Amino acid sequence: MWTPDPAIIKTADQKTAEAEAQRRASFPKLSPRQFELMLLQIGLAAADIEAQILLLPEEDQPAALIEFRRANEYERYHWLVEPIANALGFTELEMDTMWRYAAAL
Repeated sequence: MWTPDPAIIKTADQKTAEAEAQRRASFPKLSPRQFELMLLQIGLAAADIEAQILLLPEEDQPAALIEFRRANEYERYHWLVEPIANALGFTELEMDTMWRYAAAL
């Protein structure tokens, strides 16, 4: 009798996790120029992002400001993106759309 190799069988949860990892990896990194042009297109400026950073827990603020101000590139799933996007009222789908738009700038 044939027995499937458990090492090659994936559960639905594993398949979902892999698909999500692939989706996240598909987002291009943005240059500072692209990122700031995206902000401009949605009516924001770097100062607006810095203002949100100053609302983070005090222990996170210094590193967050350095990460934002000195970045050579911006990653869609960097730890700062989600809390700032949420604070500004953007959904995940809106962020995904804006990110892909900015990549073409």
